[in-house]
Amino acid sequence: MESLLQALRIHLGDSALASAAFVALTALTVFAFSLGLSALGLGLVDPMRRRLKRLAGVERDDTSRAESIAALLQPLSAYILPKKDWDRS
Repeated sequence: MESLLQALRIHLGDSALASAAFVALTALTVFAFSLGLSALGLGLVDPMRRRLKRLAGVERDDTSRAESIAALLQPLSAYILPKKDWDRS
């Protein structure tokens, strides 16, 4: 980061403009990174992809995500859920 800031100071001069350009470039980088992450996330949960797989005849697991999570938490339910009636209300 120091080298980028030095390059900006050389080209823009030692002023507030160099600092503002550095902040703007950092914000642009964070924005582009977040767009990439959101595109990756949307690609994983794309409903069109699920429909195409269903049309192609790809075997699909009938369990939903909620059922998968419930199955994972089932052994821990004795520790998570209250045991006494007055705790449940």
